[in-house]
Amino acid sequence: MRYGWYSPVISDVYAEILELCDRTKSYHRKVNGLFRIWTIALMRLDIPEAIGYAQEALELSEQLEDSACKMQALTALGNTCFWAGRAKDAFRHSSLALEQYEPDMLESALEIEGQDPRMIAWCFKCLSALQLQDEQAESYLEDMIATSREVGHMFSLAIALQAGAWFSWKQRNVEKTLEYAAELEVLTAENAFPFYQESPRCLRGGLNTSRPLMSSIF
Repeated sequence: MRYGWYSPVISDVYAEILELCDRTKSYHRKVNGLFRIWTIALMRLDIPEAIGYAQEALELSEQLEDSACKMQALTALGNTCFWAGRAKDAFRHSSLALEQYEPDMLESALEIEGQDPRMIAWCFKCLSALQLQDEQAESYLEDMIATSREVGHMFSLAIALQAGAWFSWKQRNVEKTLEYAAELEVLTAENAFPFYQESPRCLRGGLNTSRPLMSSIF
């Protein structure tokens, strides 16, 4: 493939950005650059490389003593460890990410990243807790969805609703899965979130077939 996540141009550009950050000692910008190139590695399913970028971002953020950068790096680690099948690590990193949150982070995160900085970390905390059979897993999810509704940011709510739908699917709670999926479908249509368009259909299809859905992950 020459385009999309596999385009060599993307990696080359970010390699130049990281090099420039080192030359100019722009270390906060380097953390952001590492997060972007981590995203590329994760989308390519290059899990070891993604973990390496996230770990480097975490080490740098700790040196900078920057809570926002540290939260971003820990979120990336929690996300990647979940897809690597490392539920305990995913839960630990995601929980630590949420501990870094400070209320004054919200406004800038919504403006720059387009989402509440807690939602992805919360998502993987909930899903990994469910894998680990944590008795509080459902309460984590309820807190996540309640917070996303309180904040009132639609894309952040979409993240929470998708987490709720997948969580409920794993529990084989058909009613809650369909409830979350239906709300996500309406929200996606009203706000033009193409990233989430297929999720509700996939979930409904998974409930109507005996074939395991994402069984290798859950």
